[in-house]
Amino acid sequence: MSEIDDDFYEELEEVLIMGDVGVNTTNYLIDRLKKKVKETHAKYPVECKNILIDVIKEIMVLPEDAYDFESSKAVVMVVGVNGVGKTTTSINLAASLAKMNKRVLLVDADPQANSSTGLGIDIKGLNKTVYECLIGEGK
Repeated sequence: MSEIDDDFYEELEEVLIMGDVGVNTTNYLIDRLKKKVKETHAKYPVECKNILIDVIKEIMVLPEDAYDFESSKAVVMVVGVNGVGKTTTSINLAASLAKMNKRVLLVDADPQANSSTGLGIDIKGLNKTVYECLIGEGK
């Protein structure tokens, strides 16, 4: 079994960057992971999985009042790599909020218009796209 070394950290860094975690967040995660590995005396990469999960959970903890979706307007932008469920999640979130009598605007900026078709909109019958709206020709 291989031990935790610079090659391990470089490979993990590459995986995080390719997973759209972002450079700053990746650097932070790797630095925190190295510190925790020292503290726990972990020796093998397999031991890092749970340590990394804990480090990620630490930065994801937000105070209860961090977001006030109940009484104020919110804009949620969903980004990420292909195939991770952004469209499905967005459709389900929008539908759930609408079912709760919330006013929802789901903007489908995907050229394939998967959110629109997923909501039952016949995109062939539309004569304007988000692009025309953005450049001021959406009337």
